[in-house]
Order: sequence, then C-alpha cells, then structure tokens
Amino acid sequence: DVVCSTSEATGLWLHSSYYHGAYHESAWTWLGFSIADWELPAEAVDYLWSVCPQSRFKDRWVFVYKAFAMGTSPSCADFQEIMQAATDAALTSGCGELVGRRAEAWRAFLYIDDVKASAKGGLVCGDVNGSGFSGAVELGLNLLATLISLGCHVNFNKSQLLPRQRDSIFLGIGHDTVNMRFFLTQRRITKLELTVGELRSAVDNGP
Repeated sequence: DVVCSTSEATGLWLHSSYYHGAYHESAWTWLGFSIADWELPAEAVDYLWSVCPQSRFKDRWVFVYKAFAMGTSPSCADFQEIMQAATDAALTSGCGELVGRRAEAWRAFLYIDDVKASAKGGLVCGDVNGSGFSGAVELGLNLLATLISLGCHVNFNKSQLLPRQRDSIFLGIGHDTVNMRFFLTQRRITKLELTVGELRSAVDNGP
C-alpha cells in the first residue's frame, strides 16, 4: 500500500553482487571445481600456466570458491538474506515516533543486488500533502550508508540516487506512480522478442 500517486523511489545496484559474501576457509575444500586442458581453448590454457601454475593438479586445473558464486547453489538465497538484513537495518534506523512513521511510509524491495527504496508523501520528512521526494532521499542515503559500511561496492553508474516518480526501473519493469502504470522497458521487450524468435526458430527447424 506504500505505492501510490505520491510515491517516489531511488535505486541502488551493487557491483558483482555475490563476491561480497566470503566463504570461511574451512569450507573451501568442498566448494570448488576442476577442468581439463581439452575443455578449454588453447589460449586459456596458456594463460593459466602463466598466471596460476600452482592451480595445476595432475592433469587438471583445480579452483575453489572463496566467495559466493553462481556455481554454488546456496549463493542466491544466502546473499538475499544478507541484503534483507541490511535493508531492514536502514528502514529501522532512528528511534521512537520517527521509526513508526517511517514504517508507514517507507518500503525497500530487493532482489539479490538490485534494491528499490520507495517513500510516499504526507507522513515523513515534512512532506505533508506533498510527494515522497525527501523521504525517498533519506531512505536512499540510509541504504547507501548501510551498504557501504558493510563493505559493499555500489555501482553508481547503474544506481538511481535521485528519486523519481516516472521511469523508475526495478528488475526490468518501469514504474510511473503519477499515472499508476507499470510497463516493460524497451530493453526488456527487445530481449523477449529475441528469445521468442529463437524459440520459434528452434521449433521450426526441429531437433
């Protein structure tokens, strides 16, 4: 119910999300992979010999995951839980009456490394009868400070630090809270069209 015609939102995006979470050294033995020369291009093999010959074991290259990675199944859920705790801390910063008012006006939506901070007007930061601009600014700054204090690397090129009501993007979906309209971005539409075209081609050409 926080999304309404007075809602404004900022967005934060992390660099290479998973690598922020480190695995304890005791787990490294069980979190790794190996690959043989024949599974790699010749130039890749030459590169590995030049930069990490110590990774060679018998006839294979052996690597371990020191940080969360796409190749380990718990990475997504674990990192999501860490990010949820961080956003909860930003939402509840402060004390007393202010926190109660924020609980009515502030929301943070996240998926892995993509965080959207939304605030509606009339309840916080002096926006009485106005938009949620200043509330969204404060929440966005709280989130930014919290993530940086935890050692996260924010991708400022992708992040949207200035609150918006129109053209706010989250997970490829655009939000226009002035007109209460949600829409796919052109980039996402193009990707869907390419995917549909590939599926049709596969069906037409058979196995």
